[in-house]
Amino acid sequence: YFSFPLSISSYDGASVHSILKIPMMDQDAQFTISHQNFHQGFIALKNFNYRIMMPFKQFKKCSKKNQHDEILCFFRPCLIKIESSQFICFALNETNFIISTNDHISLTTLCGKQVSTIQVQQSRSYSHLYVPRHCQVQSQHFVIRKIQTPSSTRQGSPSVNTIHSMDQTSIIINTSS
Repeated sequence: YFSFPLSISSYDGASVHSILKIPMMDQDAQFTISHQNFHQGFIALKNFNYRIMMPFKQFKKCSKKNQHDEILCFFRPCLIKIESSQFICFALNETNFIISTNDHISLTTLCGKQVSTIQVQQSRSYSHLYVPRHCQVQSQHFVIRKIQTPSSTRQGSPSVNTIHSMDQTSIIINTSS
């Protein structure tokens, strides 16, 4: 996942030079639609290793040329391991995720060269997970990969927060200070 300009141009006084960067597609980022759950508003996609959950509203923002073409989505997914059938994780945007687990889990975070651990308590409700763009988070249930960003934009650290309430436009969380 990248967050760089797609092209770089320069002018040497006589001509314009442009370099177009094309990010390569990782096999883990290719999915097929496994099922659509209209009642809960999600679409589930899966491949050999992972599944992802995506709200229909987010899926509609993905692009395709026509009915039979591949669908291309530009977002940072929560890659749920296939064997973790009871774990729930979905992206709200590129840094905010909702997770739910029936187990006590340990998250390993990697931000730059700093590795740390966050404990998530067993909960039948949902928790908010904040993952800065330059960080990666993984557990026995899922992986959220980092976004390649310029070093000047790297700030913050991952956190898990209790959700007090949610509506269509906002989430109210309890942050630990």
